[in-house]
Amino acid sequence: MASSMLPSSVHNQFFRNQMLEKPEVISEFLPNIVINAICPTYDGNAICGSKFGNKLMVYGPNGDMLRFIGSRVLETISGIAMSPLDHCLWLCVNEDCGVVKVDHEGDVAIQFHTDQNPWCLCVTRDHKIIVGFVDSIASYSLEGKKGKEVFKDKFGKKIVSQPQRITECPVSQNIAVLDKGWSLLSKDKPCIIVFDRNLHLKFRYNGTLVAPGTKASSSPSFQPRDVIYDMDGQLLVANKNKNSIDVVNEKGQHLRTLMTDEWKPVSLGLQLDNTLWAVFKNSSKCRIKLLRYTEPV
Repeated sequence: MASSMLPSSVHNQFFRNQMLEKPEVISEFLPNIVINAICPTYDGNAICGSKFGNKLMVYGPNGDMLRFIGSRVLETISGIAMSPLDHCLWLCVNEDCGVVKVDHEGDVAIQFHTDQNPWCLCVTRDHKIIVGFVDSIASYSLEGKKGKEVFKDKFGKKIVSQPQRITECPVSQNIAVLDKGWSLLSKDKPCIIVFDRNLHLKFRYNGTLVAPGTKASSSPSFQPRDVIYDMDGQLLVANKNKNSIDVVNEKGQHLRTLMTDEWKPVSLGLQLDNTLWAVFKNSSKCRIKLLRYTEPV
């Protein structure tokens, strides 16, 4: 891993954060839109996306709506991600099969098109865009040149069905993909799939560790809605069936339940200091909580 690609504030935090016994709620508020994705910025705010409308909303940590970013291009947002390289926002939109960049001025521009609808994406520290499609994931250059695409593992089994979220580990550069599967009647059940930086399958997690080539028996209580790596290389998983946020280590082992809530967790975002922005949903309402779950360094 090339250390020059990481913000300086990241280096000092690897493996130094001790988890609190119970997360501390810094603030909480009810946003005025139904949120399906949240992405903290590098100045302490968060950009929120909705399936409805053509706007991105920027909220401050106390719930103030600071600005909105609007464009016709944003009408069918399916995934958002912050670049660790230039701190610009990247999105995928279904209608035009487009991968879109939003710069610091709020200008929206399609960077390239894909050959099918993109559902989620991640900007990596080695200058790649990892994009999730139905039944595959693929890497692209920042300019849109397609690289490796993954359909099946070395045992000939399909790897992904319906990827919903992609996140990169700041420590190992592993890639984790949330695959929500198809339905309870399908063999493709919800799981977290972890790859190395070259998109070689490492393991699956469906409430328990599943090694490559072994048969998975997914727990019906595991219904992940979001996943994100924290600054220590641990996975934070929003499990809507248990209304919980869980911590999973780099080996695919469940460490602890970080918290439970009366509402269902649907989206997670993380600042460099491990401040967690968590979106909870109850019927048609959303609530955002800012949580501190590690000791300050």
